[in-house]
Amino acid sequence: MTSPVSRFDRWAESGPFVVADLAVYRIIYALGMLMILPRVTPLSVLPDVFLSAPPGPFRLLHSVPSHSTLLVFEGVLMLALGCLCVGLFTLASSIAVAILVTCALGFGFSFGRIDHTVFLAVTPLIMAFSGWGGALSVDAALRGRRPRVSPPQWPMRLMAMAIGAAFFTAGLQKVQSGWLNIHTRAVEGYALKRQINLDRGWFWTLVDHIPTRFWEVADWSTVALELSLVVFALSWRTFRPALVAVCIFHVSVLLMLNISFWQNVLPYGLFVAWTAIPSVFRRTTVVLSVSRARTYVGGALGVIAVAGITYGLRAALDTHGLDGVVTVMGAVIGVGYLGSLLLPQAAESQS
Repeated sequence: MTSPVSRFDRWAESGPFVVADLAVYRIIYALGMLMILPRVTPLSVLPDVFLSAPPGPFRLLHSVPSHSTLLVFEGVLMLALGCLCVGLFTLASSIAVAILVTCALGFGFSFGRIDHTVFLAVTPLIMAFSGWGGALSVDAALRGRRPRVSPPQWPMRLMAMAIGAAFFTAGLQKVQSGWLNIHTRAVEGYALKRQINLDRGWFWTLVDHIPTRFWEVADWSTVALELSLVVFALSWRTFRPALVAVCIFHVSVLLMLNISFWQNVLPYGLFVAWTAIPSVFRRTTVVLSVSRARTYVGGALGVIAVAGITYGLRAALDTHGLDGVVTVMGAVIGVGYLGSLLLPQAAESQS
């Protein structure tokens, strides 16, 4: 008879992920963070009296760091993300990114506003042990041989369960706060509040014309989705379609309430089979026959180029709207995934 520990091990190590998919996502994550992660240097102009850090190490801050200090911190963070993007010292750079992003978010939270951005730091910490530097990376080129196709599956399983648990706690808080009271409509209240504050969604004009029953359905369906995601995370067959529903939910929140959950959508990209989308990604394990010195030099130049170009783009362009683009793209990719599941079934029914 199989022991519970053995069954758990098989469940944790079962999964459809391949190194190439994780490598593509590593690049997407690093570039996304370089372009959209909020900067901390603007906070240097705030007076010290504004510091109100939550319980934790940032309570040790008694004054706002200088602009030059925060600028150096941003530079180190961008270089770490550049290393992660090109796959140079992937394990070390993944852990470094996790620590630096945690510090950036923690410093931002020290001024009274706490966002749901924890997975931006959790993702590289967990994925550091997934082997996502095994392809499309300087590390893979230095090894000079093709990596194994199947990486450890437990990091992705852990990420799925962590996302499910985060949604469950959010849904539980809604239940405890009276969100499901049939005499109140929580979602409509949020929509009206944001209208009054002139923080309106793209479809804000529809709010006044939506029937009352819709708002009640929205309250219950939101809680049901958040409470059930942790159950869907027990199986890859149910978790991926459930994430599609979550992405569509995020888009609806963006359109109606002007709240972008790009910081959630970006980690969802981990569960996309990227190599199955275009044929250009089907061969992602290129082995370079160059010397180690040239590979290191090329990797270092790549890091500088990635960090420098993205820093220049952030300075020259208004990247604020990119968070909405990430949210919408998450739903588009998710709907495409559902279509890929339905098309084979439709073909079988016609044959």
